[in-house]
Amino acid sequence: MLLSAVYCHAGETQKTIEINQKAQNFSEEHQLKDDLIRLEIEELILLLDSEEFAKIAYIFPNLQQWVDRDTTLLNLQMRYHGTMGQIHAYGHLANIKPFSKEKSLTHFKKALDCAYKLKQPGDIAQDQNYMHLWYALFEPETSNENEAFLEAKKWINYQIEDKELQTKNKNYLYRQKAFSLYRNYLLNGKIPEFKIEEIKMDCPDDWQDAVWNKYIAVLKAASGKKEEATAFFERAIKAINPNTSSKIKAIIRLTVLVEAYRMTHNDEYKKLATRLDLDELTPLFSKKWIEYLSNQNLKFPGLNYWY
Repeated sequence: MLLSAVYCHAGETQKTIEINQKAQNFSEEHQLKDDLIRLEIEELILLLDSEEFAKIAYIFPNLQQWVDRDTTLLNLQMRYHGTMGQIHAYGHLANIKPFSKEKSLTHFKKALDCAYKLKQPGDIAQDQNYMHLWYALFEPETSNENEAFLEAKKWINYQIEDKELQTKNKNYLYRQKAFSLYRNYLLNGKIPEFKIEEIKMDCPDDWQDAVWNKYIAVLKAASGKKEEATAFFERAIKAINPNTSSKIKAIIRLTVLVEAYRMTHNDEYKKLATRLDLDELTPLFSKKWIEYLSNQNLKFPGLNYWY
């Protein structure tokens, strides 16, 4: 289980799936119920990273039955609802049934309720972030999104004493705030007036660094600041190793290249994107981004993606 978690945090999805399955088999054989449920919840996230929504739809009803039946294990309930909140949000964006944004919000609220009952500041901060993520996805730059952002920020600043944990949660929140600005531009064409320093992350992970710079680059380009936009795009491209074995990071890098080409019309970005090995990417979204790269009259896939 620990080895599975390590690979999961490293973004090595396929390796994690293999180790997770071994641990599940052992847990089932020895009737380790709590461990099995924890591993099945982790598997949901792995399947989400692989965009295997059909498998998720098959697995989660059984887990849901357990959650409805056993209300004593708050930590596992919290994990389940936080995970399902993401799955419903992303499945809805991808237009896949039976996932919905309404169910996503319900799950995030239940996860937050469990976190408060557990009285763990780190868990509460993470689930406050999930609440803000929902509004960043579906109601960007509204009063509701701003309130969710301020609530999460307040909790992180004043309730978490562990500086490392505080920084981790703040990085996620600031990435999401930039995401909200980006989505508002994609949805409504609005270019914000903001100070980048107010939502700058501190030593972010490579994928966070890539997407944050992508969002800012798009907004800079939209406001006519082409040179600044190019500088942010370059940082976004370099943030993730082009030879990464992580499929989710590879597709994030692809989205950066497509956005860079879309906003600057620099053919070099298009060349870099078309050199990618599509067999190494998850099929659902990589195909749509590559198709858009070839024909910009198609619907832009950015609004249906979550990074």
